Amino acid sequence: MKDGNLPSYFARPAKGTSFPVILVNEEVFGVNEYIRDVCRRLAKVGYLAVAPEIYARIGDLSKATDSAQIGAITSKLPDAELMSDLDATLAWASSQ
Repeated sequence: MKDGNLPSYFARPAKGTSFPVILVNEEVFGVNEYIRDVCRRLAKVGYLAVAPEIYARIGDLSKATDSAQIGAITSKLPDAELMSDLDATLAWASSQ
């Protein structure tokens, strides 16, 4: 990522190394408990699952209460930056 760290939630199996990686996309209200649970379930079946908060530098989706607030956050992230952040997340996860 071009300007520092991006908050993320990840889970991996308790034993072993070199796990396949799955990027888990946050939902409309961010990386909430459901998304964290998806990561944990994927870890239980052998994956390193990571869910980056791709809009964190723009706003906190978990605090949004309506579609206008969500749109104001999500519409500001250029596609190129989003893809760069996902590439960086994958590179980090692959190095673990």
